[in-house]
Amino acid sequence: MTFSLLEILKQQRTINFVLPNFEYEWGEAKRYPSYFPTKEDWLKLAKTGKVEMVNCSMFLSNTDMCTGKVKNLHPAKAKRALLAIQKGTVELPIFIKIGKRYECLAGNTRLTALHNLRLPTKAWVITIKK
Repeated sequence: MTFSLLEILKQQRTINFVLPNFEYEWGEAKRYPSYFPTKEDWLKLAKTGKVEMVNCSMFLSNTDMCTGKVKNLHPAKAKRALLAIQKGTVELPIFIKIGKRYECLAGNTRLTALHNLRLPTKAWVITIKK
């Protein structure tokens, strides 16, 4: 199955965002042991997040959203992201917010695809208190 970004853009105008799979994303959260020393800590803090619109005027890091192209990302991940967008249901990418800085913990490909298609770029944002 091949995807034309233009075809998807013409077809899909609304996206139903769903909560991230926090159990699955523990694999990504482990990269931040100072914030999430254990899986239990991760699950507890992850559930305190909230949905936010993210955009390129924010202090975003660890994402290709503002500068990348879907065709340059991991092909299997890009295919999954585009299929989800085409179906109209996308799992929220996850950011951790530290001060004014937002760091993408999971969902870079989904976020980049949404941005490339000029669709809403929402994310689950977990605020980390210093």
